[in-house]
Amino acid sequence: MAWSQTPVGRRNRIDNNKKIRYMEIKINEQQIRLEGMLDSNSAADFSKAVNEILAGKDCNATWTIDMSALKYTSSQGLRLFLSLQKGLKANGGELILK
Repeated sequence: MAWSQTPVGRRNRIDNNKKIRYMEIKINEQQIRLEGMLDSNSAADFSKAVNEILAGKDCNATWTIDMSALKYTSSQGLRLFLSLQKGLKANGGELILK
């Protein structure tokens, strides 16, 4: 599967070592691919994507989050995974992390 769609969110930040760190979220049908770092700076973008999924017509589907390119997740990121899982389950859907 190609991830050629425009990312839902991409946030750049520069850390103390002058390296650019980013978070990229791509959604393709019922799959989400996370790349980079899911931290307090990028959690707002992922939160927006989670809210859009739960408010959409596919909230009763099985969603997969591909975390193979995710380098770091903070406790805020973990809370968002749980929020998405609970919201999908309440609507008859399911969340798979891979």
